[in-house]
Amino acid sequence: MEAPEALEHQLRDDLRSLGPQLENDRFVADLYRALTRSRWTRFDRDGAVSLSFGRAESLLNELREERGQEPLELAQSGGEGAVSDWVAGPIEELGWRVGELNTSRHDDAHLSRPEGEPGTEPQDSLARGHAEADEPRPVPRQSPSSR
Repeated sequence: MEAPEALEHQLRDDLRSLGPQLENDRFVADLYRALTRSRWTRFDRDGAVSLSFGRAESLLNELREERGQEPLELAQSGGEGAVSDWVAGPIEELGWRVGELNTSRHDDAHLSRPEGEPGTEPQDSLARGHAEADEPRPVPRQSPSSR
């Protein structure tokens, strides 16, 4: 059985061959959705790969950068796991098949961002307020005229 990292490398090389389609923001967004919450297998390799939101975004932006395109913010943009016909056809022509990812258990094929890679900022909208509440407040000084 091939390691998911080796299959990810093959997937990257295969997707690179999509060429100008990687310059189309809408196509890349649909491709991101297809790559996430899915399990991908290649007809001539034994094993599967499934990419986390961040890993799929990184892979696609790397391919776009090679073509001189700006990166897209794709991670957690919605519709993850949806495989449109628009992207399914080209990916299947490259030799890949999509399957469902069982999220109720650990899957060794699932690759997340490597350790040390920046993640998404915490979404705690109250964090600033909590930090301000913990700061000591200065005691108001009384002016000499108010004594």
